[in-house]
Amino acid sequence: MKKLRRESISEQVFQLLKEKIIKGDWGPGSKIPSENQLCELLDVSRVSIREAIHKMVALAYWKPGMVRGPLSGNPWQMHILMNWFLSFCWTGQILSRFWNTGIVEVGTIGIGVEKATAEDIKGLEEIYREMEKNKDNLKEFARLDLHFHRALADIADNPILNKVNYIINDILEETMRKIVEKMGSSDGLYYHNRIIEAIKMRDVTKAQEVMAEHLERTIARMSTP
Repeated sequence: MKKLRRESISEQVFQLLKEKIIKGDWGPGSKIPSENQLCELLDVSRVSIREAIHKMVALAYWKPGMVRGPLSGNPWQMHILMNWFLSFCWTGQILSRFWNTGIVEVGTIGIGVEKATAEDIKGLEEIYREMEKNKDNLKEFARLDLHFHRALADIADNPILNKVNYIINDILEETMRKIVEKMGSSDGLYYHNRIIEAIKMRDVTKAQEVMAEHLERTIARMSTP
């Protein structure tokens, strides 16, 4: 097995630039710093900057000199367009109601209750215990919280949902970070424990009710200043 190489400077630059877009620091149509400015700001070579920019352009994150908006008809760019759609919908609270309530999470938990094996439940409980241990480490808690929801999706084993989760991974991570940063860890612990108990009882209705309540409460709290 080959040893993994250390991440290149250009890859680090690419990740940094992509993060600026995902977090909304640079919105569609925003002018971006020139190559010279980026070299100075990041203290890296022009070659590294150009490699990162070429990758950004290839993946449709931006066109030269400007962040690209959600306008493209190329199927292979759909993952970028969905990232844009979800990031801006979250800001307007549309994403929360359309994506989470009923369509994805509540439907997923219903399937998961019926499919979950004893090993699956044990896995959820292990994640929950790690969440308890890291309740004061919000960065790690956010990672574990998202891991819990992904585990539920894995249990449901819906290939479309799994693909979409992969496509919007960056947005999901950033969204969960913002949620936990604002709300803390208590809600996640409270509702995830109830979800596990409902799965153990094979109570589809209860599990869906708890998930819906969890999501609606999150939406309400994230909507307030």
